[in-house]
Amino acid sequence: MTSTLDRGDRGPGWAQGRVGNVVFLDFRTDMPDESLEPSFEIITRTLARHPQGIVLIVIVGEPVRVPSTATRRSIAAFLQARSDRLLLGCTVIEGDSVAAIVKRAAVSLMMTLLKAPYPHRTMRTVAVGCDFAAPKARDDSGAALGQGMLVAAYAALRAPNVAIQPSS
Repeated sequence: MTSTLDRGDRGPGWAQGRVGNVVFLDFRTDMPDESLEPSFEIITRTLARHPQGIVLIVIVGEPVRVPSTATRRSIAAFLQARSDRLLLGCTVIEGDSVAAIVKRAAVSLMMTLLKAPYPHRTMRTVAVGCDFAAPKARDDSGAALGQGMLVAAYAALRAPNVAIQPSS
């Protein structure tokens, strides 16, 4: 089994991609409005390829500012309209600063208040997020994708396009 990282759009400080039914949205330095439409497009394409559902992993770097109210509403409306096909969501907010800790707490509280109909967790590292996502992760043929495969796919997101091989 080989799973290839399907790269979405990218820009300064952000990149998107998918492996199987897992969509990675990576924001290192900011979450610019011009990244929203491509984010929605890769989610929509992945849902078309995996109508049984997808896993969404959003990675937010420590310096990323909180998006505007309008941006947050747009994201919430988009995800709400597709919530029946979101198998699992994970928000990774990296860093150990007070700001990162507060952001993780705020996201966790918001998801609790919104009562998302799919499991969602807020994590500190991509590896832990991939571990949480692995039970629902599938490649394009339907075979399971393990935590190691997901971490490798995420690591390849900003590298040249490569096939990700599972370890034996």
